[in-house]
Amino acid sequence: MGFTDFSGYIITMSITEQQDRVFSGEFIFTNESGFRVWENAPCAGVIGRDGRTLTMIEDGGGYSTVSIVAPDEIEIIYADGNDPFQIAVNALKRV
Repeated sequence: MGFTDFSGYIITMSITEQQDRVFSGEFIFTNESGFRVWENAPCAGVIGRDGRTLTMIEDGGGYSTVSIVAPDEIEIIYADGNDPFQIAVNALKRV
């Protein structure tokens, strides 16, 4: 509801399996001290033919459109139509 700022939290995207353009893995949500804040969110996705866009879905609902904006950075737009509905935008950088 309204706007939420998750500053101070770290989102890690871990890809554990890939076959051609289809992949699976999980999102891990932690705070700055490394304490796991939420359960892991399993996900799966596909890399678009252009090699720069991805479409992903999370276990339990929600999906994301992803753009590769630099060799070490992606932008994720997440949407979930369940009640309460949600939408968010995040940038992830490779470390």
